[in-house]
Amino acid sequence: MFVSTLLAHMAPAQDLDDLNTLVPDSFAAMKAEHWDEALKLLSKATAMKPTEALRSYGPQYGVVWYRRGVCEMKLHRWEEAIQSFETCYRDYPNRGAAGGNLYQTKALLKWGEAAVGAKNWDLAISRFRKFLDERDKARDTFPQGAFYVTLGICHYKLANIPEGNEQLEIAIRNKENFPTTEDQIVAGIQALVGAAIATGNEPALLDFLSSNGKALEFPPYRAQRHTAVFLKLASDAAAVKMNRAALRLFQLVVEPGSAIEDFQSRLRSASGPDRAALEAGLKSLEESEHGEAPIGLLKLSGLASVHEAMGELQTACELRERIEEGFPEAGTRLENLDRLTELRLRLAESKVQGGKPDEAITIYEKAWMEGAVIPGPAARAAKRWMELLWERNHEGDRLSACRGGLSFLEMTKDGELALTEGDRAARNEVAELTKAMQAGLATKPKEGS
Repeated sequence: MFVSTLLAHMAPAQDLDDLNTLVPDSFAAMKAEHWDEALKLLSKATAMKPTEALRSYGPQYGVVWYRRGVCEMKLHRWEEAIQSFETCYRDYPNRGAAGGNLYQTKALLKWGEAAVGAKNWDLAISRFRKFLDERDKARDTFPQGAFYVTLGICHYKLANIPEGNEQLEIAIRNKENFPTTEDQIVAGIQALVGAAIATGNEPALLDFLSSNGKALEFPPYRAQRHTAVFLKLASDAAAVKMNRAALRLFQLVVEPGSAIEDFQSRLRSASGPDRAALEAGLKSLEESEHGEAPIGLLKLSGLASVHEAMGELQTACELRERIEEGFPEAGTRLENLDRLTELRLRLAESKVQGGKPDEAITIYEKAWMEGAVIPGPAARAAKRWMELLWERNHEGDRLSACRGGLSFLEMTKDGELALTEGDRAARNEVAELTKAMQAGLATKPKEGS
């Protein structure tokens, strides 16, 4: 229909013949997704000057420019696409539903999308806004979820976080009707976190995550697809000491066990392609959990580091204990055990300072008994444990202190030659203290004598 209507206008015979071939051929190439070929044909079809084209073919000639812009976008030739959509909009104004340039306003939308590809965020925002103002609501339909997320991302790229949040929230609130996909929402969150980090605006990030928390809780079997993204975002936030935001982002990482249960539950009633997709997803997740970097391990490690940075030593210890219990074969086990032992040392000393030596003794004991494969920190824990027991001045405690020292020395004997200088010095301190306590125990009168 486009060609027949177009040729109804007066035009030179050669031009008519050219367009009669170029336009349908280019459209066929576009339908086959042969973008290079289609662009070559459309470039020839748009060779006329605007005034000549408008005089000869009327506003509908703008459709040729619109299609040319689409091809240029497919080939990531963003600046050229910007020019094509601008030409379509500016030079070929639509003058009615029949025989006009029905793509004139739609060119504004594509103009904005091409500007996004060119990373010209200001231009993209202005074109998107103009499209919303001028579009025919009945005719100029568009994917609203992607539109508002993209508009939000443009604002984030310009560090306009409140404006970006407004657009992203529109997409989220209307996700069922637009629709807005989970992938689009996650892309918006990525841009938001990047903007918050770049500007140091943690409150704006926290406010958004708190206000939209429910909408970000995807079904576990689908949420597991985004674990890598949220793990990285949380780690990025933690790296710049946005610890509260990091905790909230880590919470968006679905627990692997929950995702596996969700997969299994859905498989009981699934069939055909849906079942095949679920089986593939479950297999991938289970393989990941048996790999070198299980999601559960990465999440717990990240949370432990953030709680430690916030001074929440008890919680950090508990998380690293969960790692030790749940991932005993992990390649990072010694690293985790080292961090756990250091945390217990700090936590125990805080108990001493808080006037709770009995609690400190319990923590120090766990530190040296469970962390003996890390000799240096474990030796420091053993030494403090022995000192605190001795200070309680009970014969049973003094005996336990001596026996504990001997036990520690025995536990670390096999690796003595491989110790670093610092580790060897710490172990020697335990040995010297054990000897001193043994001598003191032999000479000190028993209680009540």
